[in-house]
Amino acid sequence: MNDPDRDLRPDTPAISDDAGLDARLDALGKRLAGRREGSVDDRREARRTDAQSYGLGIRVATDIVAGTLMGGGLGWLADSLFGTSPLGLIVLLMLGVAAGILLALRSAGMVNEPTMESRSADENEQGRTG
Repeated sequence: MNDPDRDLRPDTPAISDDAGLDARLDALGKRLAGRREGSVDDRREARRTDAQSYGLGIRVATDIVAGTLMGGGLGWLADSLFGTSPLGLIVLLMLGVAAGILLALRSAGMVNEPTMESRSADENEQGRTG
């Protein structure tokens, strides 16, 4: 007698006795346990990645806001000290926003921070041309 499910599972032997069924059930149980362990680890890793992403987002937003506030504060201070009413605020506010965006891009890893080797190479290049 042909078992219709046997054609769908050509790699599994036909069940002829209870021992074969027990062996297949044990094998299935082991495979399921392995997948459960993997899914728990995957969920933990996903939670860890979500927390890191959340932290990075907060840091990027903080960098932009801090740069803007510092630029605006320094611009207002420069205007009150030197009497250059809107000019200092406008210029330093724009510089603060640009600095905040640069810090945010560095935090996100989209722009590399300058290293000592690149600084010394730039200084050597300027020394040769100047």
